[in-house]
Amino acid sequence: MAKSRKSTIPDDNNPLSALVGSGEKVNDQDKQINNHKVNKQVKTSKGNKVSKKEKQEYSSRKLRFTVNLPEDLIEEVKDCAFWTPGLTLSQFTINAFIEALAKYEKQNGKPFDPRTGELPTGRPPK
Repeated sequence: MAKSRKSTIPDDNNPLSALVGSGEKVNDQDKQINNHKVNKQVKTSKGNKVSKKEKQEYSSRKLRFTVNLPEDLIEEVKDCAFWTPGLTLSQFTINAFIEALAKYEKQNGKPFDPRTGELPTGRPPK
């Protein structure tokens, strides 16, 4: 893995510093992700159910997850990753997923139960 390098743009001149903060903040976000606790049953790619113990961290094993996003949004995210020292597209996505999941779990009033089946594929019904 390539070692990230320090930005040559001072934080006070970086146009995205006001939006995303400095590289130090990214490291704090990394710690938040690594400390995010879960208590769920997870299905592996082979279909086996694995019980995660209470307060266990997310596994370090990563899987490819493909989604279709608006082109303009993708470009903004790439710009953000480019101008934020130490931020990768994967880390940006993990941060966004954790924040969105927390929001939806709060709306739900509790963490979601494990799926009982696979998600439907294809276009959503009209």
